[in-house]
Amino acid sequence: MLDEINHNQLVKRYYVLLRRLNQEGITSDEINVLVKNSPMDMDNETLTDFCLRFEYILNPKAPETETMRIKTIDSIVSWLDLFGKERNIDAAKIIAISESGMRFFDEIPVNKLRAICRDFKKKRKEFLSIEKDISESINSYNSSEIKQAFYGGQKLHDG
Repeated sequence: MLDEINHNQLVKRYYVLLRRLNQEGITSDEINVLVKNSPMDMDNETLTDFCLRFEYILNPKAPETETMRIKTIDSIVSWLDLFGKERNIDAAKIIAISESGMRFFDEIPVNKLRAICRDFKKKRKEFLSIEKDISESINSYNSSEIKQAFYGGQKLHDG
């Protein structure tokens, strides 16, 4: 049952990509050189291979897009780690969608992915810098200065 659903989804993806290829001006004759059989007769592996080929024809920079998606998710997850949040790819995708203004993660163009990635790396760096500054400030005071500041210069009594 699951294989059948997966196969049907691949067939649907195949036809969507084929329609996009036709809209881009790539003729059916050129595609027929690649495709000898009906997608219904192909196994999942072959269908996936054709879908990947079609996607590459439509967008030769697709590997760059996939790389930027991974880097964007990684930068958001690293930022979330600072707050002790669970490493959750879905949460990172939702944040990226929100930042981009798109409806789906896969629709986000490379330039927006790059900007989101850069922004979250910058946010992480700023957070770590502020955290370091606070830590250094606290450590720069010795305990007597802290006591003096806390008690307002009053002399402390033992016992």
